[in-house]
Amino acid sequence: MLLRTWWRWQYKRSTSQAWKESAPPKNKELRFASPADLGDHLDALWTSDYCRLSGLLLDTSGTDPDLTPSLNRIDSAKHYEPGNLQVVARFENRWKSDDDESDFLRLLGLLRAQHMEVIG
Repeated sequence: MLLRTWWRWQYKRSTSQAWKESAPPKNKELRFASPADLGDHLDALWTSDYCRLSGLLLDTSGTDPDLTPSLNRIDSAKHYEPGNLQVVARFENRWKSDDDESDFLRLLGLLRAQHMEVIG
């Protein structure tokens, strides 16, 4: 329930006029009929407390803002719509930005491999 409330706040924020005016233009639409439809879709997406990309445990308490859940577009060229959304850690969403998901995962794999080489 807490997560659904948080997502509703995100939806309201993203559809507010002030937010639209201050956000850089991306032409990315929320393609849901209502906040309730978005909430239902997010409930269906939220099947784990772990990031879909990295497997890191997400922080829903707000203790670590970089690990809070963030709604990510799988294909950055598409909109916020059914079938193109996943829940990831906020910092990963920033890092991925508009990159192709397969390229982001490749780079994440390189980072993991290099880290393992360094720490043994």
